[in-house]
Amino acid sequence: RMTVGDITFMFTFWWIVCICAKISGSHFNPAVTIAMMLRKDTGTFSRPMGIAYMIVQVAGAIAGGFFGYLLTDNGGSMVISRNRYIFQACVSETFGTFLFVFVILTQTENHTSFAKEPALGALIIAATLGSVTYYNSERVPASINPAFALAVQITAWIDNSSNARHIWVFLIFPMVGAILAVIVY
Repeated sequence: RMTVGDITFMFTFWWIVCICAKISGSHFNPAVTIAMMLRKDTGTFSRPMGIAYMIVQVAGAIAGGFFGYLLTDNGGSMVISRNRYIFQACVSETFGTFLFVFVILTQTENHTSFAKEPALGALIIAATLGSVTYYNSERVPASINPAFALAVQITAWIDNSSNARHIWVFLIFPMVGAILAVIVY
């Protein structure tokens, strides 16, 4: 069952996407930015701008991670509980990011969008992210955002609460999912 926290996360993301759409195109995730850089019609979004966005996304995630750590005194965790769940984590990150990015690609094109109203398209995107992250289990956390995963890992190192054995899963497989979404789209 979805909790109040899950629903709050989804609506908070929707609100942030609506507010930031005109400022940055609501780019918060390097995997989404890669997809926008690789799609056939990049529009006015240039590849050098995409690289700059990814640098700022990582810096912003790290700053946010530090801020969260200061507020909660908790470093967070992106740890796969057992080695036997590594494959599950790779599939979860790839498939979750694929779904999220595919929906973003459909909602940012006039001819494939489900809704002509941008706020409704943003709600569809937020609901997809909420669904994908809700599907997580305790064994396999899913970030589908490499910048977020890196920020969580850095604050966990500060807190001495985590090791980085599996961080590569959360850095590589969201990018794989994003690239697959562009190919399929």
